[in-house]
Amino acid sequence: MKLRDLRRRREGVVPTLVLAEFFDQACRRAGKKKASEACDAILASGLESELLTSAVARTAGSLRCRHRTVPIADCVVAATAVELDGRVVSDDPHFGELGVRVAWL
Repeated sequence: MKLRDLRRRREGVVPTLVLAEFFDQACRRAGKKKASEACDAILASGLESELLTSAVARTAGSLRCRHRTVPIADCVVAATAVELDGRVVSDDPHFGELGVRVAWL
């Protein structure tokens, strides 16, 4: 599954935590204005933004408890996929360790 297909079908979800991480990285590389523009483009792309809910937070905490070497942010992303019965689109090997369905980039 390709990211552009998810956007076109308006089926993809991006956790707000991912937006925060993305903004941070883009800001470091290209500056705040470019990072803001890129985040706006993601939000306008057809991907739905998903807030951190209490259910996702509990699932993320449970994943982190069992997988101490996996960053909490990755646990939140994985938990979002679990709670939405979806999959993570990434090339990060942590997601395989967490046991979530993954579509590799």
